[in-house]
Amino acid sequence: MNTLMRIGCLVGAVLLGVRAPIVSTAEVRGRAEPVLLFGIGMHIEPLGRTAQGYGGGGADYRQGPLFERHVQDILAVTGIVEAHGGRMTIQAQSPFTQVAIERGNTILKDLESRGHEIGLHFHEDAHLGRDSGRLPPEIWCAVMQEEIGFIYQAGVRNHIRYWSGGNLYPGVLDAAACAGLDVNSDWKNPRTQSTDPSLLGVNPWRPLGGPSETDLSKFAAHDSNGKIVFLPEGMYDPEKFARKREIIAQGGDRAWFDVLREALERSLASARADRVNVFHFTVHPGEFRGDPAEPFKVIEDFLTSVVDPLVTAGKVRWATFSQMADEFIAWEKAYPGVDPRLAASSAQLPRPTEPDVTYCVMDGVELKLDIYRPRESTAPTPALLYVHGGGWTSGDKARGEGVRDIPELVARSYVVAAVNYRLAPRYKFPAMIQDVKCAVRFLRANAERYNINPDKIGVWGGSAGGHLAALLGTADETAGWEVGQYLEHSSRVQAVVDMFGPTDLTVLFEGANPRLMEQVFGTSDRSSEALKRASPVNWVSSDDPPFLILHGERDSLVPVSQSQIFYEKLQAADVPAMLVIVKNAGHGFVPMGGPIDPSREELTRMIADFFDHYLKRPVGSDRYGVSQGAHRDATLMPRSFELAGQAGIGWVRFGIWYGIVSPRPGVFRYEESGFDAQVRKARQEGLQILGKLAFATSWNTSAPPNLPPEADPTHFPPRDYRAWADYVFQTVSRYKEDIQYWEVWNEPDLLSFWAGTPAQYAELLAVTYEAVKRANPQAKVVLGGLALGGRRVNPNFLIEILSDARYPAARYFDIMNFHHYGSREEARQRMEYVRNALRQVGASDKPIWITETGYSSDPSQQDDPNYRGLEGQAQWLRDMIPYLLTDLGADKVFWYRLYDYPADFNADVGARYHGLIDNQGNPKPSYFAYKELIASAVSPIGFTLTYSEENQQLFDDIAQPDDRLLFFRAHVLTGKGWPPRLTRGKVLTTWPSWTEARQYEDRWAPYADVFGYDIEADSPPDETRDASKTIQELRAYLDDVSRRYGHPIKLSIGLNYNFGTRHAIALARSDEVHLHANELLRAYLREDPHGLNYVEWLVARAAEVRAVNPDVDIVIAVLVPEMETVRAVEVAQALLSAMAAGRLRFEGFTLWADADAAKNHPELVAGGTFAIM
Repeated sequence: MNTLMRIGCLVGAVLLGVRAPIVSTAEVRGRAEPVLLFGIGMHIEPLGRTAQGYGGGGADYRQGPLFERHVQDILAVTGIVEAHGGRMTIQAQSPFTQVAIERGNTILKDLESRGHEIGLHFHEDAHLGRDSGRLPPEIWCAVMQEEIGFIYQAGVRNHIRYWSGGNLYPGVLDAAACAGLDVNSDWKNPRTQSTDPSLLGVNPWRPLGGPSETDLSKFAAHDSNGKIVFLPEGMYDPEKFARKREIIAQGGDRAWFDVLREALERSLASARADRVNVFHFTVHPGEFRGDPAEPFKVIEDFLTSVVDPLVTAGKVRWATFSQMADEFIAWEKAYPGVDPRLAASSAQLPRPTEPDVTYCVMDGVELKLDIYRPRESTAPTPALLYVHGGGWTSGDKARGEGVRDIPELVARSYVVAAVNYRLAPRYKFPAMIQDVKCAVRFLRANAERYNINPDKIGVWGGSAGGHLAALLGTADETAGWEVGQYLEHSSRVQAVVDMFGPTDLTVLFEGANPRLMEQVFGTSDRSSEALKRASPVNWVSSDDPPFLILHGERDSLVPVSQSQIFYEKLQAADVPAMLVIVKNAGHGFVPMGGPIDPSREELTRMIADFFDHYLKRPVGSDRYGVSQGAHRDATLMPRSFELAGQAGIGWVRFGIWYGIVSPRPGVFRYEESGFDAQVRKARQEGLQILGKLAFATSWNTSAPPNLPPEADPTHFPPRDYRAWADYVFQTVSRYKEDIQYWEVWNEPDLLSFWAGTPAQYAELLAVTYEAVKRANPQAKVVLGGLALGGRRVNPNFLIEILSDARYPAARYFDIMNFHHYGSREEARQRMEYVRNALRQVGASDKPIWITETGYSSDPSQQDDPNYRGLEGQAQWLRDMIPYLLTDLGADKVFWYRLYDYPADFNADVGARYHGLIDNQGNPKPSYFAYKELIASAVSPIGFTLTYSEENQQLFDDIAQPDDRLLFFRAHVLTGKGWPPRLTRGKVLTTWPSWTEARQYEDRWAPYADVFGYDIEADSPPDETRDASKTIQELRAYLDDVSRRYGHPIKLSIGLNYNFGTRHAIALARSDEVHLHANELLRAYLREDPHGLNYVEWLVARAAEVRAVNPDVDIVIAVLVPEMETVRAVEVAQALLSAMAAGRLRFEGFTLWADADAAKNHPELVAGGTFAIM
């Protein structure tokens, strides 16, 4: 009783202060990236007899120089921490505090004045005796207060809030609260020196109840009304934590700081933007002193090499333990009622559309996933499965490194399913892979429910989740892991992102240590069949989906070699794969030694771009389209869309008619009018959509009364432009995810379609443009297709709208658009007129589309005697469309129309039989002509050897050897993409101008494997000096393009004949060198039929190149399309002879030849390292 009264007086006599939180509530809620609060504590042990009369007999602060030596140690360590911008939490107790008081030592007061926190370290046995667990909380409280009183007597002024100790006493929380304490950490079992896994983590909480040796369930649970804030130490390895002394004894102090570094990496990987995240560790006076000449250097080095870069990068912030608690208290105010130990909140993730969906039941366990759906889209979207990490033993579907990618992926219209799976040690592998396979089957089985495209499912995950994602992409049904429900569906995925996942478990590394292998896989035998089968590297085959592999270069948990080995296996199997080694990144992309590169935001975009590339890639050619026309037949329309998709057509153009969707003011009926179904069907067939916004309505038209019967009131300008803008906004918003291009009206230069003035159309265009951009800033506005001919055309319409004083039209459209019916010469004149008009107003950079061109199959409507009947229509298409695209340079061309009008349909009689499909749904010859034209144009083989069904065997023969460098040349201005069945080889795109390449980047970058660039042969000598700089800039550019488009693009430099040795040296530093000499070859072939001088030139240049870079790939290019094939073959044979004689080594040969020549000279495709272009 006397003790209690004495302590009460001491506390009452002290001026108490409360520190403010280091951040505000608003800052906590507005945080975009996770931050880890980092601190170092110091335990001052009870060396000697305590104030309560316990202890003594060993080291004693009252005896000898121990007290002064430890004071110097404390000052040294705190000084190091201060030099790095931090402050410590010093935890004191008697007899240290008593000796300080007796000797007048002010160390605790001085440290507090320098910003360090002073707390209580409470060894219960030293202050309450060995039976402390039997004492009531009131006694604990009294003795704690007594110990706090000594701290105050030693000069400390601030309120003592933090304590450590009492880890096995169930009443410790009540006792501490009674003593005025509210912050606790450093829990470990003092008898076993171990930490229970349930207390690991980075997010503070308020324990529901006190701990005991046998039951930590209440201590590990959060109580929002709890009085104590508990600070977990971070994501330590419990086994290593318990073996601290052994680790130091075997490897020295640095071995322990390696453990701390690993734990810090794990903790950063677990940090969440919507939580307070903490990591801390504790030292003792004299511990880690090391060399007296450089005391505590291991601490100095750890802070310099590990902590400082993280602080600079904004990933880590210093904090004392009470400051950590204050930030948690601020977080509680920002997120009232949220359990910090459970799933991430909406500050980081969008709320799941459907949380905790049971996807499968395994061993009686209901397995859960969260569904995140994008804004409503009428077309089925690809789905992505997120698999969390956690060493196969922990983790949650709302946690892990990949969680931060979910918002971006949902924003890009993916359905995301974040999945939980059974964990070890309770469930051994293959339970985990069985579960995620079942999750994929669940998505396919419920594709209609979630509006998923079942043929487009990707997966991504990190660490153990990356391992499972890689297995999902590689292991087939022979593994025997298809168990559970929905077995009628496939578990195959179409794209995989593996983030720092283990791939070869037969290799020993930290993240696959023996103890973990026993827990998860039931064996630590590296040669066991179990670990071989669990390793993705052993399942790789040529039919695996594309992979994006991301790994930190400084990952000590899962070494980067795991991803490098896996990448090499995928490459050897010809699986599309890209490996990105993240600079300065540890496990979980934790910064180690500097900011990571690419940044985490760039990695998210890279992941999203990768999935876009492989799951959203258009099926058809991007430059070929078809216009549907006004008629919408319930049977013909879906049938025609299917045929269009099968033909490889990339685009369909149709109207979302104002008068149909809005029968009266303020009413919009998209579903009832059938447009939702129409859009959905087009997207299902892989067709991109050009939506047409037209015309006026019966209730919103400026048409005068008493119109003649032949006049259409909907072809007058709308009376109310605000109502029109509302229609535009509603329509573009509804189809935001499906339609990115919008055309404004149809043929407004014809009086029969626009019964208004050019000025009125310019105003309508401006109003429409603003409404479109407001609804979807990424959407593009296409000028209404101009007729530029016809009986009622306004010949000055384009000039007048471009020069309109109030609404100059070029400001209000992104893409120029006109229609063409007639001859090639008429087409040339129209294109010239359009280009001149755009040039006059400074708009010559706008793309030009031709959204209608066509020719009837009805002889009575065919006005050219060279094109008669059904075959005449087909031939007209073959002749006209390539001319418009290639000769005139149109960016896209749309055939008008998709199917013939039914016989009883009155409108547009002149175009009744323009269709590719007849009005019974049967393809006409023109349909097959268009299909063949597209197939040849999208072939990446080049200009003279194009894809066709009859050449399929030729391609197959070329593509067989695995050791051959094969290029299939692609030129984006004449089409792009793969032939239907070509599975090998690489796409090479070549550009004479870097500026032009940048302009058309979106056309070639998604498909190109190699970027070819030639230094011009006629470049002035003073320009050639920059060859090295050019290559450096090109490489940087291609690295950026590769990241943004999610697949690697190599650089290939063309070395021309008049470039000497110094240029060869510069160019040899590229990935590949193309050696070619067109002009020289032509001259030599006139004088030297066998081209031997040409070969000698190649020999000399190749020697120069290899002297600089022995590993460079040299591709010999014979670009002679105008010469007789036999002459080119002779050159090729001379090259073969030089190679056979050992005088010339090259890895690739490109020859422009036609298919017949290649077939007649099989030695060129079967006997050497050749690719035919």
